[in-house]
Amino acid sequence: MSLLTEATMQCARYLQAAERISDSKRKAEELGCNISKPRITLIYGRSKDWDDKKKEQFRLLNSLYHNINILTYDLVLNRAKRIIDFSEKN
Repeated sequence: MSLLTEATMQCARYLQAAERISDSKRKAEELGCNISKPRITLIYGRSKDWDDKKKEQFRLLNSLYHNINILTYDLVLNRAKRIIDFSEKN
């Protein structure tokens, strides 16, 4: 099994556990809020050298999951740079 498959399966197990907890009124009182639709963001690998075909495959992979968002380190880094640039301009 690939590392990405193992990581997404671990995320699915975490989501399942969070959904079980969300059904608990006691846990909601303990947290002070309800958990309605838990989501997970998985940061996996690098993408700076990907060609268009690999980028499209990654986009399709992400479209298969509803509660798991898979990002690469490079995507997170680019987002952070854009946020900093925007902040500095404003």
